[in-house]
Amino acid sequence: MKSIALATCLFAMPFYVSAAHICWVDSVETHEDGLHVIMKDGYQHAARQITHADKTTSSVTFNPDGSFTIGEGESSLLSTLPHDACFLQALKKQGNIGVQLSATTCMPNPAIGCIKSEEFVQAK
Repeated sequence: MKSIALATCLFAMPFYVSAAHICWVDSVETHEDGLHVIMKDGYQHAARQITHADKTTSSVTFNPDGSFTIGEGESSLLSTLPHDACFLQALKKQGNIGVQLSATTCMPNPAIGCIKSEEFVQAK
């Protein structure tokens, strides 16, 4: 009986999930053409489009290694539908170039609802 009550409490409590985990970003590397965002295996095509600094958009072009390139001031929507989505923005934070990840994951259980987290991944 105690284990059922504990499991119910744990399942109903909000929890923290790393934005990098939700956004499927493995790492970010600096290259002469911009930042290469390396996705986790199986999620290489989660990037939907690039929004440029001038607010125009373009399709994501993938590099031969499965990464995609994004420039400072540009952003991208990452999604695997239906539950998880991420907004990725290339920027400098405290003098370091990288990507700011703003993730949302929505659980099918209404008691949990949606969980949001943010994380900065510095480029190597």
